Amino acid sequence: MVQHLPQKFTAGLIIVLVIMILVRQENELSKNIVYSISTDKKIVALTFDDGPHPIYTPQLLDILGKYHVKATFFMVGSSIKKYPLIVKQVVAKGHSIGNHTYTHPFNMTAYSKAKITEELNKGQTAIKEFVKKPVFIFRPPKGRFNQKVIRIATQKGYRIVLWSICGDKRKVKSPERMAQCVTQNIHAGDIILLHDGTFDSRWKDVEATNLIIETLLKKGYRFVTIPELL
Repeated sequence: MVQHLPQKFTAGLIIVLVIMILVRQENELSKNIVYSISTDKKIVALTFDDGPHPIYTPQLLDILGKYHVKATFFMVGSSIKKYPLIVKQVVAKGHSIGNHTYTHPFNMTAYSKAKITEELNKGQTAIKEFVKKPVFIFRPPKGRFNQKVIRIATQKGYRIVLWSICGDKRKVKSPERMAQCVTQNIHAGDIILLHDGTFDSRWKDVEATNLIIETLLKKGYRFVTIPELL
């Protein structure tokens, strides 16, 4: 005779299985988020958010060129449309570009699925004008994301790239202190966050970049783009 499980037990088992599936899905999605990489090589990635900017991005290009360093610029699509010549310079000098949405929303997690998709698509379209192959690295504005943002970006083939060390902190007043925040805490495989757009205070990021590169090169580090790091 076949014994049937109690109804409450069966319902409980189904709930547990559903939870296990959801947790597994979330774990799989979280693997698509990159903060840094594990490596024995002394390599790091320098990244800049919120550009292009008509003043600060060219200044950064001069500094990067002086040290023969390549970086990754996470650009806002609407700014790409405004400053196409600067984007061309970034690409021509061998730097990488990542998708930073089209309008740089303050809190992307509050957006609907359709709006998040639109931000990604329009950002990608703006980049495509200058980079012939699709760009599949994405950094959500302000690093704000939730499962909805992760799921949509992942379904569209993006790697979500955040950072492991930040030189651009509001409480840090000088370029020298910004640089020290990076150089005194750096590890192989780190992704460094700085900015080149939005605020007039980005001159500090420019000066800090010079100090960071100079110091880390002396320590034996090599700078790579995010695609190279991954």
